[in-house]
Order: sequence, then structure tokens, then C-alpha cells
Amino acid sequence: MKGLITAAGLGKRSMASKYYRKELFSVYDFRDGSVVIRPILDAVIYRMKYVGVNEIYIVLDQEDCVTKKFIEDSYPELQIIIQKERRGYGYAVYLAREYIDSPFVLNAGDGMIIDPDLEKDILKRYRSGNFLVSFRVDDPTKYGVVRMEGDAVVGVVEKPEVPPSNMALAAFYILDPSVFNFINIETTDSELTPAIDATIREGVKTDLYEIAKDQWISVGQALKYVDVVNSTYRFAVDRMSAVR
Repeated sequence: MKGLITAAGLGKRSMASKYYRKELFSVYDFRDGSVVIRPILDAVIYRMKYVGVNEIYIVLDQEDCVTKKFIEDSYPELQIIIQKERRGYGYAVYLAREYIDSPFVLNAGDGMIIDPDLEKDILKRYRSGNFLVSFRVDDPTKYGVVRMEGDAVVGVVEKPEVPPSNMALAAFYILDPSVFNFINIETTDSELTPAIDATIREGVKTDLYEIAKDQWISVGQALKYVDVVNSTYRFAVDRMSAVR
């Protein structure tokens, strides 16, 4: 299975600089028996490789020379896709259509599932179609939200005024490649969620994997970054204690 990481946003809510993007913000991680500090993008890549996804594409903004240099030096085997226009998250995903023609793992470069073993379990449980990861939230209007009928996923909607559930989407997916056909690239603010919804309406089998809210972290908001650092520190130290 191939992997796709999107890391082409400006990160306005994270107060990141255009020259030092949020994907390079540091977090704690546990590697080879030690607690380490790495850019969150590095941690996302590590997790993909940990679960067996080794052919990885990463979408970068054409002005992001710092992240590009980091990837070229640290992970020369990754294939970089340059985004020349800023037209939304969906558009960044769409740029990988020429390289991916089978189900693929998609992870935003500014967020991750803390526990790589949990990510491995998600990959093991995947069978076909789409596999979405979600967690319960108090205010679903700020997220992509899952629409359910009983235990079945029947749709997803982006930041709904009247949410159909409290199940928010994590920016980690396994997607059927048909999703590329439904991404609207005629807008300047393309979203991925409507394209996923369209695949569901077209009959693509879609399953859901629920995680605890604190298992998903994102550096997308400046005032919550300290919470992310603390969460990853606790995970790394607990994991180190468990193996000793």
C-alpha cells in the first residue's frame, strides 16, 4: 500500500512562518528504546514506515524550501510532489492522482495518531474501500463529521451547522483511489470530505475505526501546541517505562 502525506498548507492557525511550516514543529516520540524529539512530520513518516507503508509521496508548497531540504536530507527515498497553487486540502490530495492507483494511506503532515501500534492495528483491520478514523467531540461543527445509520457509515460532511453525529474525522484515512475523481478542483478552497462522501454515495464500502480523542494530536493551533508537546512527552516516557 502506498502512502500520501499532505504538508503544503500555510498553517495560519498555528502561527507558523511561511519559511518554517507547522509540520516541522517538534514533538516527543519513542524510538529504539529512547525518548527523542522530532518534527511531527518525521513522526508521521516514521509511523507509516512502522506499519509497512514504504512507498510514500509528500505534497509540499513550492515556496517551502526548508521542509523540502529536510525531506531530501532525511528521507531521500520519499517522492516529493510540488504544489504550485494553494487551492485547499482536497487539491493537495488531488495532485497525487498520477502516482496512486490503488487504496492508499493518507495522513496530514501536521497531525498523527500518537501510538504507532494503534496505527498498525488500523492497517491490519482494513479490507477494502475506505477506512475512516474518528473520535468523539463536544463540538462537531469544527470538524469533518461522520453520518451513521446504525453501525453503517452512510456519509461524511465538512463542518456542518447541524452535525449528524459527534464523530469527528481524524486526518488519517485509508482511501479508495476513486476519491480522486470526486475532488472539486474548480474552487480555490477544495475540501476532501465531499469527495469521500461522493465515493460512499457511489457505493464504495466504507468502514469506521473509533479511537479516543487523546489518541489524535495536531499542531494546527498555536494555543494548543503546548498540550501536544505534553501529550507526546507522556506517551514517549510511558512507552519507555513499559519496555524497561
